[in-house]
Amino acid sequence: MVSPFLQSQNTAGIVGNDAGWVLEFYRERLGNLEPHPMLPSLRVEDYYADIQAELVDCQDNRLRSGLYTFMIEGLIDEHYRVLSLNNSERPTVVKLYLYWRDTISDIGGYLANFAGIADLTGRISNVNLQSALVAVLAIKRVSRKAGTRRYETTIQAEERVFNALNRPVVGGVCMENPQNVVREIQRRTNIQIKDFGFERGLFPPNTETNPATELAHLDEGKTYAQEINELAVAMEAAAGKHGRWMLLIRDGELYFGPRQIEAIPFTPDSDPKKLQLANGLIEVETINTTETDPYFDRSSEQEPPRKTKFKLTLKGRPDIKPGDLVQFNLPPEDQANTAPNAEAILLGTTGPIVPVLEERFTNPVTLYVESVKHQLSRTSSFVTLVQGVSITNAEPWDSQSPSGSRPATRSISTSATSGSSAAALAVQQVAQRAASTRYFAEVGEVRQVQTQGQGSQDESPGQTLAVFRGLAPPDGRANQASRLAIRRPNSSPFPGVAYASPFAWGKCGLVLPRYPGTRVVMVHRNGQNNDPVEVGSLWESGHGPDSQAGDWWLILPVDVPESERATIANDAIPEEYTGKVSQDLIDAEGNRIIEVGELTIRVAEKNQLKAAGIRPDRPSDEGCITIEHTKEGSKIVMKPDGSVEITAKNISMEAVSDGSINMKAKNISMEAVNGGAINMKASNVDVEVSQSMNVH
Repeated sequence: MVSPFLQSQNTAGIVGNDAGWVLEFYRERLGNLEPHPMLPSLRVEDYYADIQAELVDCQDNRLRSGLYTFMIEGLIDEHYRVLSLNNSERPTVVKLYLYWRDTISDIGGYLANFAGIADLTGRISNVNLQSALVAVLAIKRVSRKAGTRRYETTIQAEERVFNALNRPVVGGVCMENPQNVVREIQRRTNIQIKDFGFERGLFPPNTETNPATELAHLDEGKTYAQEINELAVAMEAAAGKHGRWMLLIRDGELYFGPRQIEAIPFTPDSDPKKLQLANGLIEVETINTTETDPYFDRSSEQEPPRKTKFKLTLKGRPDIKPGDLVQFNLPPEDQANTAPNAEAILLGTTGPIVPVLEERFTNPVTLYVESVKHQLSRTSSFVTLVQGVSITNAEPWDSQSPSGSRPATRSISTSATSGSSAAALAVQQVAQRAASTRYFAEVGEVRQVQTQGQGSQDESPGQTLAVFRGLAPPDGRANQASRLAIRRPNSSPFPGVAYASPFAWGKCGLVLPRYPGTRVVMVHRNGQNNDPVEVGSLWESGHGPDSQAGDWWLILPVDVPESERATIANDAIPEEYTGKVSQDLIDAEGNRIIEVGELTIRVAEKNQLKAAGIRPDRPSDEGCITIEHTKEGSKIVMKPDGSVEITAKNISMEAVSDGSINMKAKNISMEAVNGGAINMKASNVDVEVSQSMNVH
């Protein structure tokens, strides 16, 4: 058994000279690991190996798996048969452990270190092994080939969490809140998820809201990874915390939400791991400095917030993982790279003969670890490469200025430690830059309506709008298009926006009303910022009319002041209309109700119809129901005073079959003018006069 001090390596940051590794293989059944390994662990005491392990964080709130490759030299046939992909009962999961077999923390370790006889310390115990866990992985490929010395067996693997989540959702479901969705994902995938930020007051908010705004979905056809990525983006918007991401794979578990970065590894008394020559720090390299707020107002007198990325080279430090905080002395400002002197290199390579006094941290930098790569082989020493970004304990997360309702632009970290990962990040950066220049569907507010004209330098053409684009910053909850307020203050409205109509052809078509303050949906042709089209309007959440199922109901405002019908000042906030309306309702029973201030139905011969685009005139009888034919001037007018006028060249009344015509009034007058006649024809005429009858 190794020194009793070995178990404290991963907390004290002890380095040695004799690196150790262990691979444990497990069978996974129904998503759960069997309790015992399938075969004896592969260990440094039994085989030479080339270990390449790259651990990465989930940048841009997207789950990623690092790259893990293990080349075992001279693996015996018995072990290879168990691992082979041809074996239906092969192990599917491997646990990677890395550690130092010797130690410089006690006299025994010191002597072993000095004498170069660290192998005498023996095998690591199973108890100590658990503290050396680096990753829990899903096996993706096992192959064997002839090597320089013996057969070489190569095992390729990825994070088990990533592998489990990168499967399609089977059976979509709608749940009452996002936390339930996260827990349903955990149940279905059998991975451990530790969630943060779901307490009321953050996600969801502490106000009483419509339950529909808290709904979350698992959509069939997507992967669980895609679903949890979307939840992470929503959580980031709700928390207002950026840069460190809402997802982290660590020790075979997934951390979701705004964890306490200042307390990593998630215990209140944790401090950053101090890195110095005595515990393996060899080189510090400054990569770049980037701005963390893509929407910073550059017209202000302040400097935009920035963070610096560093790359650290260390003698093997398997205890450092993505999500950790480490601390080191900042290199001199006039040097891009700071390497130790020859004595330091010697000590860092062979291990100090006596413990080095702790360095003074005169200019400390606290680094949030984004990626870690361990390299260990027969021909090279155990090296750890760490990349991360500097943070302050007071502000471990980045803040961003409001970006409106467009997806926030994300600065992708350049923390890849291998060529393949760097290439993948480069592709991701290109894709993000391309996507960030595209505009998609957006919600806006009508500010001006142009109803006439062909357009000029000073005026937009008719049937176009000037629109404010964008909503208040997202809150991470559902149904934001109707819930969020229009972004204010807003830039000047985008002019000349065409709106879609069911029919539009030259001067013909259906002209739709758009009042200033109308909430509308716009799409952008080919994603171009300068080519929006308004495709419809929508009610702000909770502000629509109370209808009944099956209603077809057109409601139009009446007597909006003329000064407010077409334009509104850029700084004005429109008020909701609550006045009188005209309406046309067809209900589910087939009844139609039309309520208007005036109704005119006018029929004309084709040669009397107006040309396209000429607005029809109101009749002289205002406030009436008028039915008229323009050829000979026949007209029926129902007036507000209760009278009905029928004007025509000839009027015929005939009751067919056994029908009758009844006229009842206080006075009835019939007069044939210009020598005309009144003719009545019947089999019998019965006239009854109660008082008198005069015939002239």
